[in-house]
Amino acid sequence: MSRYQGPLLFLVFWFGLLAVGNRFLRDPGQFWHTRVGEDILTGGFVRTDPYTFTFQGTTWTPYQWLGEVVMALCYRVSGFDTQLVLATALVAGLYAWLATQLMRTGLHPIYAVGATFFTLFAASTHFHVRPHLFTMIGMVITFWMLNEYEARRIKLWQLVWLIPLYWVWTNLQVSRVFRSCAGRWLFAARMASRWCGRGCTSTTA
Repeated sequence: MSRYQGPLLFLVFWFGLLAVGNRFLRDPGQFWHTRVGEDILTGGFVRTDPYTFTFQGTTWTPYQWLGEVVMALCYRVSGFDTQLVLATALVAGLYAWLATQLMRTGLHPIYAVGATFFTLFAASTHFHVRPHLFTMIGMVITFWMLNEYEARRIKLWQLVWLIPLYWVWTNLQVSRVFRSCAGRWLFAARMASRWCGRGCTSTTA
């Protein structure tokens, strides 16, 4: 695989997403998250509801505070344009990396890029300038590391890097981090399956 394929795919995806960038700006949550992040930057962490009429002053926790702060910082640079550029770059980088991983397994580049384009199109309804973009990246990193461990390309102790990832992830967009503990069960099942497979192999040997 050529070392230029990844950067080239990134540019193709990035410019393509920028061409339809208005689709990223259709969710009103973008403005809500930016406002919350700006209030945190200017007045400190928000602990009570300052926005609604009926619940003003009641206890409220902005559980996506880190993602909202990032969005507010981007807005301070050059408004919503900065948010759009970085959001499309994140998505483009994610799918370019996925395509290169498919090619790394031996899949022909035409099929790898085609499958990636199809996946990108299928997921496009979720492409908004919101903190949940970090969840897409977090899920991909998680499954990639589990697959790398299962293929014995990394050691078990290296999975410890998932811990700081989840700490950051939880403060970026906690509502979708392994909802209902599904991810934890999946992680445990994969580890148990891997260890059981090793035990059975050594026993039969």
